[in-house]
Amino acid sequence: MMTNLTNSKDGYSEVDRGRAAPAAKSCQSCGLVNPGTAQRCDCGYDFAEGRIKGSFLSGRRVETLPLASREQRFGAFVVDTFAIAALTLLLNLGLESLGLQEDRFLSKVLFWGTAIAYYVVWEALTQRTPGKLIVGTRVVTLDGAAPDLGAVFARSLIRLVPFEAFSGLGSAGIWWHDRHSETRVIAQPRGRSAKEIRP
Repeated sequence: MMTNLTNSKDGYSEVDRGRAAPAAKSCQSCGLVNPGTAQRCDCGYDFAEGRIKGSFLSGRRVETLPLASREQRFGAFVVDTFAIAALTLLLNLGLESLGLQEDRFLSKVLFWGTAIAYYVVWEALTQRTPGKLIVGTRVVTLDGAAPDLGAVFARSLIRLVPFEAFSGLGSAGIWWHDRHSETRVIAQPRGRSAKEIRP
């Protein structure tokens, strides 16, 4: 006896109902359950790459997420500055062990070069420096996605501007290197997902 393949009242044939649908995907970033065919979650999490790249939805702005407080920004700045100073000291000691004479100008260049590399590597790979990880913040673009290498490099270069560190005292804690690279630093403590920090 042949199976009836005509459409039923619900609009699906027996063949359609018998075909297994792709398993639902739970977002690792916000916890939203997505259809099995989804390529990216509404929050911007890319299932293939396993990281936030940007939402396909238009109009999602970072202003809907809580910006990091001045205290968090200052705390991260202090931690990262000490880390950069320690790395620079180790590099200077390495140069001295190689017989290279210590030069004040060279030391400054080494410090700023180390600072740029430090911020670029950490923020490009993880959206967080060790200081941001400790205080519970991360860097995002204006639409809440992970910044690309160009934005991270711009952030790092702008930090070299004199008195840039004082720019965070105003404008609700938005520093020059945030504003001119079109990025923001938001509060996201360790162990909390993007869904949990949404207002």
